Amino acid sequence: MKTTKTQRDEASSRYYNGEKIKELGDEYGVHGSTIIGWAKCRNLIRRNRPCTYDVNSSYFDIIDSEDKAYWLGFLAADGCVTDKQTLELTLMAQDKSHIEKLRFSLESNHPIVDMPYKNQSKIVIGRKDLCNGLRRHGIVERKTFSIEYPDIPNEMDPHFIRGVFDGDGTWVILKRKNRPTNKLRFSIASASLGFLETIKKKINTYCNTPDLGTIKKIGKSRCYYLIYNGNRQCSKIYQYLWKEHTICLVRKNQKVLDSDLLACR
Repeated sequence: MKTTKTQRDEASSRYYNGEKIKELGDEYGVHGSTIIGWAKCRNLIRRNRPCTYDVNSSYFDIIDSEDKAYWLGFLAADGCVTDKQTLELTLMAQDKSHIEKLRFSLESNHPIVDMPYKNQSKIVIGRKDLCNGLRRHGIVERKTFSIEYPDIPNEMDPHFIRGVFDGDGTWVILKRKNRPTNKLRFSIASASLGFLETIKKKINTYCNTPDLGTIKKIGKSRCYYLIYNGNRQCSKIYQYLWKEHTICLVRKNQKVLDSDLLACR
């Protein structure tokens, strides 16, 4: 596999920061010794002793605060717990600051690796107790089709669902012909139907509108989509999920605020 200088720089840096040589070799399509050679050429010599980093391993043991519930939801959508006892999160490069927020909440100093050729940033945190805390709330290996809504206090629900939305949700601004205003759509995608059904139930209970929202597949997608249409519906949802929040994915939140279609802000 032909590699670019950017890829070789990136692989060398990731190797130096402690990532496993075999996994890097598989990703870049080269033998592990090749990556070691790239690193040596850049004077990135990894010492024999393993790198150690700090992290609050008990962070997810009890979900009793906004930030814990939010990150549990976000990782339910976008995170990955592996058999190798690592928590991994990869986002587009434009959202690197959000990984930094997670790292701050976890009291961690693990490195965030930039992957320019993929336009992504990634953090890998290897800590068994942290992973087990997530597993107790349903964030397990290969969770895509099996994820279930966690057993958390009701007051944590809006923060958890906001985290899920920031990971796998979107605001859509629908253009309407011959109408003076556009229309908002709130949507969350998941391969787990039961997961979305529980989120729908909690949103509708708060909004006191049991019949609102639809869950359906679109085209040949393997995912289900929970969809709410209309500025009034979306305004109620925004009031529920973002009221007095202190953490969210700023990019998505700013999109709906800039639309100027919310009845409550």
